[in-house]
Amino acid sequence: MHARSSSRARLRQIVATHPLFVALVAAVPVVEVVAALQGGPGPSIASVRNPFAAIALASVFCRYIIYDRAGRTRKWIVYLTPLTWLVALAIEGRSAPPPLLWLDMLFGLGVLGTFGFLLAAASVTDAEAKSRYVEQLLNALLFPLGASMVSFGLWSTYRINPVYDSRIYAFEEILGFKFSILGVKSYHLLSPLSGLATACYTMLALAMTVVAGAQGNAKRERQFLTATVVAGACGFALYFLCPVVGPLTAFGPLYPGALPVLSPDAPLLVAPTGAPRNGMPSLHTIWALLLWFNLGGLSARLRQGLKVFVILTLWAVMGLDDTHW
Repeated sequence: MHARSSSRARLRQIVATHPLFVALVAAVPVVEVVAALQGGPGPSIASVRNPFAAIALASVFCRYIIYDRAGRTRKWIVYLTPLTWLVALAIEGRSAPPPLLWLDMLFGLGVLGTFGFLLAAASVTDAEAKSRYVEQLLNALLFPLGASMVSFGLWSTYRINPVYDSRIYAFEEILGFKFSILGVKSYHLLSPLSGLATACYTMLALAMTVVAGAQGNAKRERQFLTATVVAGACGFALYFLCPVVGPLTAFGPLYPGALPVLSPDAPLLVAPTGAPRNGMPSLHTIWALLLWFNLGGLSARLRQGLKVFVILTLWAVMGLDDTHW
């Protein structure tokens, strides 16, 4: 009876101190059901087929390795990492495309990191230390829970028309400098460096994990994590209010070599379906800037490295083929 009341008290404490985690846990099955009814990609498939979601899940493993440096179980978790690749091979088969194997492996790393936190919490007798492991696990799961719903969110925007790209481009012309064209042309011109920028763009969730773990206290860490998740939710809401597909989808394969001359009151465009309306705001830009604004607790060398990471990410936002405005 005492154990049951203690478990209830612990559950109430989690709900009170981690409302965002509870909200995401509740949202994931709802999105899964809605996605199944509408024929879209649910969180379960996104976690093993969407690179951003899979990397976000793998960040749980990175968070565990960083946090449990002196833990008694840490080395065993590290020893188990090759199993993630073996399991991926067993599931997909040796003839499977390497990207699928990598996505499965990233999913496996996320599961392994979650197991590491739980095993570490179970192995300590001190109640405060046990609570800290659970706290870190709940924080680490915020990114993958939110990212698992990204695929369905983007898919939901595919058929929205018209889009506002013509007016966004007209506004850029008013500025007198076409940043979008500069981004794409420089990206193609500086191909070795742009490859590194693409890697930074892809690995943004891992950098966010490092910065979250480096915050000075638990309150500051929760504020950073909350800001990133809330920014994502606001961004997806804005995709429905101001749908933008980006210049490449809006103006076709001739971009950026040939673009129309548009007035500020240019008519809205009808864009092809099958492309996400996520051109504005760029959530990668928002998250990269949140990284920059929250580097205060890190060492000087790591701060400089992450600032370069942010700059390269912002360049990739403008330079990749599915470029944002």
